[in-house]
Amino acid sequence: MTLEDTRAAWRAYDDDLVALDDDDILALVKSRAAQFERQIRRRDWRELIASIVGAVLIAPIAIHAGQITRAGVAVVLAGLVLIAATLTRASRVGSPVHVDAPVNAVLRAEQSRVDAQIRLLGRVLWWYVLPIAVGSVMIVAGSRGVSWFTAGYVVVVALLSGGVVWLNARAVRRTLRPLRDELTELLAQIESPNGSADRTPFAQEPQ
Repeated sequence: MTLEDTRAAWRAYDDDLVALDDDDILALVKSRAAQFERQIRRRDWRELIASIVGAVLIAPIAIHAGQITRAGVAVVLAGLVLIAATLTRASRVGSPVHVDAPVNAVLRAEQSRVDAQIRLLGRVLWWYVLPIAVGSVMIVAGSRGVSWFTAGYVVVVALLSGGVVWLNARAVRRTLRPLRDELTELLAQIESPNGSADRTPFAQEPQ
């Protein structure tokens, strides 16, 4: 059963008294949760690998560099550590619930995971963009000084940084918030006066 199937059943319920059982809801939530989990894991692994590679490539720059460049390298390395720590912390939100947990407990756990990702991407400027941007500008400024090259680099970094923030905001707007709305809609339906949080989540069959 897909989300659209569920929505259609909800609408049909008002007219035809169609009911969905726990198995339908759990199958839907588990399917969406598994897809969401795969996407998050792939993204996190890409970022972690990129952080390791970036650290290996950038660290040697500080060996024979000036103070500003060394400070820039330190900022970038600290930023890479912050990225890894932030992604790891966000991935731990929403601990798996017991296999026999009621449907609403499963939905709330998944809501927590989605909320964590919304907060993560909403703050991407602070934990992801700024440390890398500021550090890289310091590295270039330390090696090139005040020059047209440095000014151009600052402009390019600013444009790229703005693009990263915009792309993450779009992901929140187009993917994460709609997903959270879907979970909220399911939870509201289950916990409505016509449903039960622990047994059949939708209205009882007509008498």
